[in-house]
Formats: sequence, structure tokens, C-alpha cells
Amino acid sequence: MFNRTQKKIEKLLGSTIPFKTTGLYFSKWQPNPDLYYFHAYIKLDATKSQYLKLVKTLNLGHRGQTPEADSFLPASWNCQDEKALAWWHASAETPIDAAAERYGVNGWIAAKFENDAIYIHITDTGSEKGRPGPW
Repeated sequence: MFNRTQKKIEKLLGSTIPFKTTGLYFSKWQPNPDLYYFHAYIKLDATKSQYLKLVKTLNLGHRGQTPEADSFLPASWNCQDEKALAWWHASAETPIDAAAERYGVNGWIAAKFENDAIYIHITDTGSEKGRPGPW
């Protein structure tokens, strides 16, 4: 189960996780399998240095450092109402070292470190219409 979860996460991230962790959590909410639209939630038990390494590996921009990151931060860290997750304990706050980048066709990926974990929220509409954003 652990290896399958890691493979799903790495496929969605488009990269391997650059460190070993014993805590991997993943959930993807897609209202209809015929639609590309989705929200994905990833939690990795990690250290701050591992978070920074993952941000670098994924080429995410830090808040206040790139216009791209600033267009997606602060981000929404809440789960969709349809997707209550017992392991998702991300606060509503977006710390200064949060990072983000455009994702997919018209989506975004945002990451932050808090409470000894990396929280990653990914969404994509699959449609080129409209402006992507975490609101």
C-alpha cells in the first residue's frame, strides 16, 4: 500500500520524492471521472530541510520571491466539503516560506511546512478558460 501511495504521489508531482519518509498520505477528489477537474491533497511527514529540498525539486517559487508564486499564494488549505480527511491538519494560514507554481492546464500546486509535515494542495480544471487561482 505504501509503495502504491508513493507512486501515485510521484506521478501527480511529476517527480520522485527526494527523501525517505514513513508518513505518506494522499487523496484525490474528482467529482466525475469524465471530468479532468480535481483537487489532490498530499501530506508527507518531514523536516523543514526536506520541505525545502522538495520545493527545489518541484521548482516551486516561494511566496514573495516569484510573481508566479504570488499569484497563487496565499492558498486555500481547506479540503473540499465532500472530502473530509482525518489526516489533513493544515491550518488556514499561508506561511511566508510557502511555495507555489502553475500546474497542468489551468491549475496550481501549493506547498507549506507546518507541524512536522509538508502539506501540498493541487488542483486543475482541465479547461483553458478562466484564470487559475486558489480562491
